[in-house]
Amino acid sequence: MVYTHSQSIDIPDVPPATLWAILSDPVHHHPVWDVRVKKVSLDGPFVDGVVQWISFTFAPAPVRTVLVDVIDGVGYSDDVDINGIPTRFTHRIDPDGSGGCRVTFTVRLEGPRAQLAGPGVSGNLPNELAALARYARTLR
Repeated sequence: MVYTHSQSIDIPDVPPATLWAILSDPVHHHPVWDVRVKKVSLDGPFVDGVVQWISFTFAPAPVRTVLVDVIDGVGYSDDVDINGIPTRFTHRIDPDGSGGCRVTFTVRLEGPRAQLAGPGVSGNLPNELAALARYARTLR
């Protein structure tokens, strides 16, 4: 079983490079724009295979994710195990042709409990994207 959910936001007044600067530097930016994130650390540069540790306000310990499919200026994914469910979060930036962009977050869960857990895992995507857009507007 597979559960996939994508959510996008158009940000016509912020260039793609600004969004990439935010997303590719989670140590400095993620805790600022996402109220559920306390701290992020990376075990190396922002490239494929590097482990990212995210401390959430709702989790007792940092969550380990692995960066994959990092494409400079375009996006990346990170893989994480959520209660035994393999999960991939994908973050993509698409230029809109007018200087702004569309940001899409996709969540993909696999396994027998994916359909049950998926809505809870992906339910905050609209709030996350709105918060990211608000933050990005402060940096343009």
